[in-house]
Amino acid sequence: MRWERFPSGARPAGLLAVRGFFCLMGACTGATLGWIGWGVVTPGDIFANGSYFVDPTLLALGLLGGFAGFKARSRRARIAVSATSALSAAFWLAVPDLWWAHPPPRRADDGGAVPAAEKVREAEGPSLTTQTRSDSLPTPDERVSFLARYLRLRSPVSDVAFDIDFHDNSTGLVRGPSDWRVWAGLRLPPGAMSSWLEETHPCEQKPSLELDKILPDIWKVSSEGRCLQRDGSTLIVHAHEDVLVFFADAH
Repeated sequence: MRWERFPSGARPAGLLAVRGFFCLMGACTGATLGWIGWGVVTPGDIFANGSYFVDPTLLALGLLGGFAGFKARSRRARIAVSATSALSAAFWLAVPDLWWAHPPPRRADDGGAVPAAEKVREAEGPSLTTQTRSDSLPTPDERVSFLARYLRLRSPVSDVAFDIDFHDNSTGLVRGPSDWRVWAGLRLPPGAMSSWLEETHPCEQKPSLELDKILPDIWKVSSEGRCLQRDGSTLIVHAHEDVLVFFADAH
């Protein structure tokens, strides 16, 4: 007669609790490995370039890890699950936030990006993906240098204020046109404004007053802006203060 360890077919609650615990550890390890993988391939400072596949990937790896943990019965297998789980916990405790973030590439003369025909610099090499506001950069030189990666500067610029949202879709598994928005205020030296007004024409519709909100109060811009357009971009000209607002997007 065959001997059954549990004649009733039921498993002791303690055994199920242990296997459930190892299942949980395996799920955490699987999801952590997925997170690390996406972080490694992130090209800019938006995690996984905003990919819709992140959540399904983490869920699938979590379920796979949980299944492996639940099935771990031998001493060696459970030691492996425990060790990888401990390493996963150490990762979350020790690794700094935004470890995966990479800055946008250097300027075109350093081999980073190439200026587009007018509005935005397109990537050639490292990804341009970013979500950055100018108040995150402490000096005018840093702000101007950063903006020059995305907007062809037609003259010297004293200072800038900007809000850039750029999703570079030219890299990765599925490539396509990039989605971006460049909203910037430029403080120009005297006599430089004319360089920005070439090939422009008056706006067909009255622009949104919201565009001037990019300008810092410290610039003390009070004159009424003149609206111009060029190749889909909008320019608000405050000639009295030598200040220009630039806005263009491709969402």
